[in-house]
Amino acid sequence: MIAFRMNPRWLMAASLLAAGMVVSAAFAATPEDSVSQAARSVEIARLRFKLYERVDYPLRMRQLQNEIKLQEACVDSLRRRVKETDRFRYAEGLFTTTEILRLELLRAELSLQNSQHELQLLERHNQDERRLHRLLIETAQRQTMMR
Repeated sequence: MIAFRMNPRWLMAASLLAAGMVVSAAFAATPEDSVSQAARSVEIARLRFKLYERVDYPLRMRQLQNEIKLQEACVDSLRRRVKETDRFRYAEGLFTTTEILRLELLRAELSLQNSQHELQLLERHNQDERRLHRLLIETAQRQTMMR
């Protein structure tokens, strides 16, 4: 068995060769092939939209909402623990423990803020993503009609 080292130049040359073969095959296609390719591109665009709308977006929303609930519970728990250790503020042995809890609370609060912000961005981005998918479908349909 012969082992080849991966050379970036060879990899780039192979990818360019493969791309050239795809382009030349597209130009050599018969009109029926181009119509079926256009119909396939319309179907692919519709399927990608359906996948986004029914799977990707709802799944990410549910994940973020669950993360936020868990992080809120963690923040509440850490706040209670910090409040409890504050009663013993002047005890020498608890200073480090209290400081560690405060840092954990800060980390949890920042993580919660990031997740809430990500959820807001996802909700705002949803309309743009849906519009993008619709435009891709329309573009593929126009290409089908032009051929």
